[in-house]
Amino acid sequence: GCPGSRVEEFRAYYAVQLSGGGQVPGACSEAEPGSPAWMDALVAHLDQPLPMTLRLARSKPAVLQDFTRRKLESFSPELSPVPWLPDAYECSDAHYHSAEGQELQAWCRAAHRAGLASFQEISSMLPPILLAPEAHHRVADFCAAPGSKTSQLQDRMLTQAASAGGLREGGGCRLPTGALLANDLDASRARLYLAGRLRHLPAPNVVITTLPAQKLPFSNDFDRVLTDVPCSGDGTLRKEPTIWERWSPHDAISLHRSQLRILRRGLSSLAPGGLLVYSTCSFNPLENEAVVFAALLSSEYEGVPMEVVEPAAVLPSGLRVSPGLTSWRVPAVLARTRKNQLAWDLEWCEPAFESCPEAVLKAGVRATMFPPKPEHHALATQLRRCIRLYPHMMGGGGFFCAMIRHRGACSAPSRALRQGAAESREANPLPMLSVSSPELAELGDFYGLTPVQEDGTWDTDMHICFDGRRLVLVCKAALGVLGHLASEGKHLPRRSRAAGGSAPGAAPLP
Repeated sequence: GCPGSRVEEFRAYYAVQLSGGGQVPGACSEAEPGSPAWMDALVAHLDQPLPMTLRLARSKPAVLQDFTRRKLESFSPELSPVPWLPDAYECSDAHYHSAEGQELQAWCRAAHRAGLASFQEISSMLPPILLAPEAHHRVADFCAAPGSKTSQLQDRMLTQAASAGGLREGGGCRLPTGALLANDLDASRARLYLAGRLRHLPAPNVVITTLPAQKLPFSNDFDRVLTDVPCSGDGTLRKEPTIWERWSPHDAISLHRSQLRILRRGLSSLAPGGLLVYSTCSFNPLENEAVVFAALLSSEYEGVPMEVVEPAAVLPSGLRVSPGLTSWRVPAVLARTRKNQLAWDLEWCEPAFESCPEAVLKAGVRATMFPPKPEHHALATQLRRCIRLYPHMMGGGGFFCAMIRHRGACSAPSRALRQGAAESREANPLPMLSVSSPELAELGDFYGLTPVQEDGTWDTDMHICFDGRRLVLVCKAALGVLGHLASEGKHLPRRSRAAGGSAPGAAPLP
């Protein structure tokens, strides 16, 4: 259960924030966010365990997909399709962990290990659905670990490649010609979880890096960007009830700056016409709408046309969402009432940043945390296009998404990635095998493949490389990403090299 004092603090804070920041709690309609009845329903659902959810891999051969689906449907009615996402199944936590659910549990784990399906929280499936990458797109996941969204993006790209081209002449499925950059600062998480998630999917287009997301050295290079930033995580209270013990609205103040830097870096990496999704698993507007608005305002000052996209046309049918907020309050210094304990008295800043006392500024409050001013009304109205998911409305965890489009004219790949293959040869992140290499000849004989170019390329999009231990199939677009990273290596911080590999901070997936 939830600690009583934390629940009351949570209710008091979000009764103000979710009602728009300017209303007295209890003054709004009982059906509106922030009202007593609405908060009762939210808190009640946060105290319930999260259901087990499983997402099917759509890129697997049809016979395996049919087998997996039939097996999962045999556990009905305890296991049932998610109403708004037929490729996902859910089961109550109580049944899944009961004696009656042991067979289901064992089979789901086996399907996950085999790559036929993946355990993934239902709310976190939304960002890749909104991005909807195509097989030829250059895609970047800035904060990728533990990898559930990255594997969903790759599954989508593989599916699109197969449906667009079917089988190659002479056999073999078509693979994506684009690239997927999966980045996470934590090298151990990237190797253990991120690479592990992708192990069961063909991934010649995937490059894993361990760089600070706010310093990724790309500019106008990607067609799709996902910035699922580190957050306070109070939307995951059903999954991680221990968060109640340390919950504090002050967490958002400490995270806001880094979240904004990552989003701004993501927007600068977005190609004209490209699409970015910013997401968190937090209810807090300081981590959500405040970050989006500050990034939009910054882009407007820089003359870069960015716009929050209306999601109605791309949202899955049947998914209940709430619009983003256009007004909220900023918490002031939270005074500790007991020494060394997470207890505090909730206070609010004045509506204008200029009115904040120096003590509040020293505590980390920034101008970018405040709601839009009247002169920014046009930008503020775009915040209503953001997406809020609440547990008592859609059954999963709390989540926030914003789709942001670069409204500039569509462009060809940037010079950096166009020249990536040439630069990668010069920087030599992965030695190419020539057509006469005995390893390549043996591999070709085993799989019945025949090189069609003198440089060892089997087709116009793939290269065979040797990293000293194994042969690696790498598509040209991914090679371009590697080459660009290699050429920028001298500008990257030393800690970004923790992932190992020949290219600084980059490790190609086998």
